Amino acid sequence: MIGTTIWALWCGAVCFAQSSTDELRQHADKAQEVFDGPGHLRDTANGPVLDRPPEYPGGQAALFAFLKEETIYPPEAMDRGIMGKVFVEFVVEKDGHVDSVRVKRGVHALLDAEAVRVVGSMKNWIPGMQAGEVVRSRYVLPISFVMQEKDVQRARKRAKRKG
Repeated sequence: MIGTTIWALWCGAVCFAQSSTDELRQHADKAQEVFDGPGHLRDTANGPVLDRPPEYPGGQAALFAFLKEETIYPPEAMDRGIMGKVFVEFVVEKDGHVDSVRVKRGVHALLDAEAVRVVGSMKNWIPGMQAGEVVRSRYVLPISFVMQEKDVQRARKRAKRKG
């Protein structure tokens, strides 16, 4: 009898917790709908897939050429042998300009700052489309900072001399 009572109490608590969770989820979904209403950013990273995502003028090849031409490897980072991939998140506005640039996942402050600078200097993109309408959209761009082997060896030698 005691075991049955404990089972009933446990089952009631689990059922209550589940119904409370469902209710919270519904409220959260409603709140998100309000936030995502007209004029707000449509989160393409976690939300609806765009009919046409934003595109750099000239496509991927032009984007990579721009990054290669405009990115300056910070000398201090090179001297210290710092390498890695910085993920920069930004918003492509309805008129195509790049806004709200931030580091989503960084490597080091020196590389992060350069990645943000370069992305912030981009010319206007072709904005994304959803249901035939131009929309603001979020974009995440990985920017790799890689040194040539001779530069890595040079940085290691400098580090040995200093330390």
